[in-house]
Amino acid sequence: MLKSLNTLTAYVIGVLIVWAVIFVVGYFLKGSTPGHPVLHVFGGFLLGMLSMYIATRVYPSRRSGSGA
Repeated sequence: MLKSLNTLTAYVIGVLIVWAVIFVVGYFLKGSTPGHPVLHVFGGFLLGMLSMYIATRVYPSRRSGSGA
């Protein structure tokens, strides 16, 4: 049986799948656009994901039952 994914990993994979769907639908509905503005937004999103990943490693959440 597969090892279950942690919540952050599952979230990132789910969001990347949604972005892929947005790219595909946008391409088929609007075609290629000058400047590719969605790619700029996606780049900012990736920086945000990287920041979130680093923050979860630097400041891990407290586990329930730790008495705090």
